[in-house]
Amino acid sequence: MKKQFTTFLITTTFLTLGVFALVNQVRAETEISGNITSDTSWKLANSPYIVTATVQVLQGSRLTIEPGVIVKFNQNTGLNIDGELYAVGLADNLIIFTSNNTSPNKGDWNGIKFFSNSTGASFDNDEYIDGSIIKYSKIEYGGRLDYGGNISTSGGGPLFISDSIINNSAHYGIYIDSTSNSKIIGNRIENNGGATVWSGGITWLACHNITIKQNTIVNNSIGILAGNLINSDIISYNNIYNNQIHNFKFITPQSLKDYNVQYNYWGSINESIIDSKIYDYFDDITLSKVIYKPVGLAELKFDGADTFSQPSTCTSWIYSNWGTCQLDGTQTRNVISSSPGGCVGGSPVLTQSCTYIPPTCTSWIYSDWSSCSSSGQQTRTITSSSPNGCTGGNPVLTQSCIYTPPTCTSWIYSDWSTCSNGQQTRTIISAQPTNCAGGNPILNQSCTSIPVCTEDNWSSTLSPTACPNNGQQTKGWTKLGQCQNGVSHPSEETVNCDYQIPTCTSFTYSNWSACNSSGVQTRTVISAAPLNCSGSNPIKNQSCQIETEQTNIETTNNNQEPAKNVITNNNNQVANNQTELSNNSSSENKTTSEDVVSEEKSLITKIDSSLSTRVSGNILLQVEKNGEGWYVYPDTKKKYYLGRPADAFNIMRNLGLGIKHSELTSYLNSKFPSRLSGKILLDVEQNGEAYYVNPNDLKGYYLNRPADAFKVMREQGLGITNTDIRKIDIGEI
Repeated sequence: MKKQFTTFLITTTFLTLGVFALVNQVRAETEISGNITSDTSWKLANSPYIVTATVQVLQGSRLTIEPGVIVKFNQNTGLNIDGELYAVGLADNLIIFTSNNTSPNKGDWNGIKFFSNSTGASFDNDEYIDGSIIKYSKIEYGGRLDYGGNISTSGGGPLFISDSIINNSAHYGIYIDSTSNSKIIGNRIENNGGATVWSGGITWLACHNITIKQNTIVNNSIGILAGNLINSDIISYNNIYNNQIHNFKFITPQSLKDYNVQYNYWGSINESIIDSKIYDYFDDITLSKVIYKPVGLAELKFDGADTFSQPSTCTSWIYSNWGTCQLDGTQTRNVISSSPGGCVGGSPVLTQSCTYIPPTCTSWIYSDWSSCSSSGQQTRTITSSSPNGCTGGNPVLTQSCIYTPPTCTSWIYSDWSTCSNGQQTRTIISAQPTNCAGGNPILNQSCTSIPVCTEDNWSSTLSPTACPNNGQQTKGWTKLGQCQNGVSHPSEETVNCDYQIPTCTSFTYSNWSACNSSGVQTRTVISAAPLNCSGSNPIKNQSCQIETEQTNIETTNNNQEPAKNVITNNNNQVANNQTELSNNSSSENKTTSEDVVSEEKSLITKIDSSLSTRVSGNILLQVEKNGEGWYVYPDTKKKYYLGRPADAFNIMRNLGLGIKHSELTSYLNSKFPSRLSGKILLDVEQNGEAYYVNPNDLKGYYLNRPADAFKVMREQGLGITNTDIRKIDIGEI
């Protein structure tokens, strides 16, 4: 018969009549029984709840119990869960499930039982996420039925029971049947069992991956009764002691050789005492061996400071069979068990050399057959074969087939023939797909007669207009009017032409030489324009007056402006604007560049690479030696002598770096990148015009004539002592 959940509120009012006084005293209880068919909450305000007949939470329903609620069960009643139970109290305000007897005893009520459709708990590692849970609760005086307890299961999802007190059950504190992956964490399980020898704190059957940790399991008839074992169970970090018959006992014969219950406290560290309270292989050879070491050295506090005995080192092993020999010539095996029990480490032999013999292939996975070829054959390839790493065998890669040529769908034609009698024809050059036949190519069409092309139907242009120095021009042809066949020209063709070398119209000169005793000074042509020209009359000599005094070396001037607009040299430059620099007043006593370099080489001390790097790319002026100028080349960190304009020009041409005109122009309008700091740049598209990139402002300074280059380099110079300059290596060109 279907029973519905009913609630009765019993209110008893006692009235005491006194002088002008009325005292009301109210005591509320909530009686409950029957089925819960929708989500329901038991409130603290209606506590205690008196269960007068067994309450059932049906599938799809949830019972939520608030902290502090007391649930009292009449004789032979219980709480059956086929839906979801959410009973979460507080550490200082537990939910209590107990007997409704004034003098309660073990087995007064049935207990809380989860059935096969109940909603199991889900969790992340040991952290609860959702589903049924019992936490911060006290469950006592239940376990009336055989194979039952204060909390029991008969299938269903995993249990999550934590931080609770589970005591005084007639049979088991917790009985788990066919409910894998359950977690029992942080509980006190005490004084359970005694109705039969098969009773105690916790037991489980027909399930696996049970986690039991951080519990105190004491004063029960048997602490833990275990069945259907696998070593994925976790029974660690518990206090298990002072249980009357055994602290740990196997229920049924086990196939597992060793069963780990390590890192628990057993009430003693004496192995004989621990062994006397464990019922395993040594008591019944059909059972597994309990591996309990390491053990807690004192009752566990679960505070991270607990200490444990040290496991012994393994000395012998039982292995699996050797695996198949692999391609690398090795084979492996696994450790099935090791001795002594609970040991760690040691040196098991898990790998050995072997001779690999590839197996013969017996089966293959193929690609699809190819299309049938015109030879009546089709092929396929092997995608994979087995067994793995095999060779040989007899795969079928070719078979006969009946070839049917495909129908042609596209064609490449010849040009249409000349229009004749209003018709023109063409032929097929090739057709697709390959080796096709048939189809509907268009080989005839109507036409209107068009005249035959003659030379008058073509015009041409030459590029460049003037014949270049390679003696070749490109002739472009354009068809005029409508015509067909006859004379034809390509759109472009290369033709030879008669190149005429141009006459030079402007020149770039060296500096004028010193005035000789005949009153004449000379210069040489450095370059001429236009490019590759010849002839004309460059001015290489002029009259002059012999000077008796030379101008002293100019001092450093850091106000030189960077180059912006280039002014090229021409034949009208005036010799008087050129300055010949010298370190001595008499040309006859002038020290040559070679002498200066030779002398400075002999005076070099130990090379200071840090100093060389710091002044890299700079012009240095030897302030203690007549302002001798040196250029530190960034690529070698060596200094090069700037004694005369010719030296500056020689450095500019030999150490310069080519650069495109467009790139150079963009940098001159802003700043040069740091990678070009201190470099001499040559505009390869503008007659090799030179620029010096000052590393101190990354601006470019134009180096026009040799004397100009010498002057710019000297004016951008930095002063340096003899001591420091002689720590920089000398380079020569």
